[in-house]
Amino acid sequence: MNQETWTNPDGSTVTFWRGIGASIGKGASIGDNARIGDNARIGDNVSIGTYARIGEYASIGKNAYIDIGARIGEYASIGESASIGIGASIGTDAHIGEGASIGRGARIGDDASVSSGNRFLYPVTLAPLEGYGWTVTATPDRIAVGCEAHSVAFWRDADDATINDMDPRALEFWKKYRGVILALAEAAPTQQVKGE
Repeated sequence: MNQETWTNPDGSTVTFWRGIGASIGKGASIGDNARIGDNARIGDNVSIGTYARIGEYASIGKNAYIDIGARIGEYASIGESASIGIGASIGTDAHIGEGASIGRGARIGDDASVSSGNRFLYPVTLAPLEGYGWTVTATPDRIAVGCEAHSVAFWRDADDATINDMDPRALEFWKKYRGVILALAEAAPTQQVKGE
């Protein structure tokens, strides 16, 4: 990884770290001390905040916004016009769809997928619960358990067969923690991410 100087579209000059084979599109804006991993691809007009970290082989679609201190995992893909909030973390091989918004401090796990247009705003996050290994993230309108991200209504109304199809341990987990997780979603703050 090499330290480079970059001139942003607004004329400001910054110093950042660029990995071998990393490509940066036209009109991209990069913050001081950002790190772009080996072979990462940054699309046109992308904005990458100060101290943001883009993993090796990650792909950032055009017009995406990666805020200060956000971390994008290796092989992750961020769709066009998606927004990743301050300090948010996107796991290895995760996929964030076109126009999706991930709020400040959100944690999206490895191999997770957030569909186009979905929003995770200022979430409440629980560490993996009692040996199951799944991080739970909740907002007023979305809940993610491990890599399963769905609307609150989906989780509230899902029958046992639907939950059981997710993972052999999912039904046991859901019966044990359903009430707590739905309460987290109800209690999650509703502020908007920057730019909305």
